[in-house]
Amino acid sequence: MIPDRTAEAFVALVHSVVDLVLVVWVMEPFDGLDFVRPIPTGKDSPYPYIPIIMSTGHTEAWPVKQARDGGVNDFMAKPLLAKGLYQRVIWVIDNPRQFIRTKSFFGPDRWRETAVA
Repeated sequence: MIPDRTAEAFVALVHSVVDLVLVVWVMEPFDGLDFVRPIPTGKDSPYPYIPIIMSTGHTEAWPVKQARDGGVNDFMAKPLLAKGLYQRVIWVIDNPRQFIRTKSFFGPDRWRETAVA
């Protein structure tokens, strides 16, 4: 079940013109993954292919994998520097990922051919 605040945020997204989603992992009262998951797969989502960048202070492999499996295009460890965030936004826009649809997944291709600048 999606928490009420997540649903409210998703409704705001649906009723806005958005080119990119920048989200943090830890938010209250829900987390960034709860918010991100319905963006590519929600039946009312107007942005199934929108680029999503997630950031967190967790630098282990597990949050990156969970974010990737949740439909996130790119991932950044905190602290974020303005120059690094700018470069990542440009990278995501200039290098869009192909989207994959399987029985259990819809979202950006999990594999990257080249490294992020």
